[in-house]
Amino acid sequence: MPAIRITPNRVFLIHLWIIGLLGLAFGCVVIADQLGHPTLMGISREFRLQEEANIPSFFSALALFATALVALAVCHALPQGDRDRLGWKVVAGLFAFMAFDEAGQIHELIMLPHALTKYDRYLHYFSVFPYLGVAALLAAILFPFWVRMSREVRFMFAVAGILYVLSAVGMEVRENELVTAGLPETSLPLAINYALEELGEMLAVALFLRTTLTRLVELGGGSVLPMEVEPQAATETRSAPVHIGSAPRPAAAKALLKP
Repeated sequence: MPAIRITPNRVFLIHLWIIGLLGLAFGCVVIADQLGHPTLMGISREFRLQEEANIPSFFSALALFATALVALAVCHALPQGDRDRLGWKVVAGLFAFMAFDEAGQIHELIMLPHALTKYDRYLHYFSVFPYLGVAALLAAILFPFWVRMSREVRFMFAVAGILYVLSAVGMEVRENELVTAGLPETSLPLAINYALEELGEMLAVALFLRTTLTRLVELGGGSVLPMEVEPQAATETRSAPVHIGSAPRPAAAKALLKP
């Protein structure tokens, strides 16, 4: 099968376009809600960002899984015995779990029973706290690994991580406040909150994917899918070719770096 030729920036741009289209579709659903047409014959549910098992949820799971695959490719592109291989395996496992969580709604299974709605303001999002603990533990473990990254990769990972936490946790807390105040599901304030939360998470994952691809480019190649990641244009950020699919031998990959 011929390889599909891509670059990290090209993937990022396509990712942004899809996020924008999903945001636009959700905006149309919100307008319909405000006009008194919340169902649209069942179509609106397929584009509600806060819903599970629909188009935005599927796309989010796919993007997370793609990031896990690229992180695994980075691990295999590193020399045997490199101390960063373990770190990339952890990153790949983390994103694979997040993809499974997004698709399988694992976090929904550890929500507190609805009987505790009397204390909803404080306990309704109990599922957030285990994730915060795991995130803090992983951050502490992976900090030396993060420090060893190149400046660009290190910076973009930090930006993506902060954006994801602010969107996933910060907006969840705000959502709980709005729900506790008695606002209906289709209210405009809740819709804005959902958009900031879900689109913020999607943007963070897009940054994670681009940054992971950039690291793969720095290493000169890797093999995951029938895709070939090309060098960026001369006016873009410096990068080496990465092959996702039929990866070249290390010598061939180095040769492609020569002007």
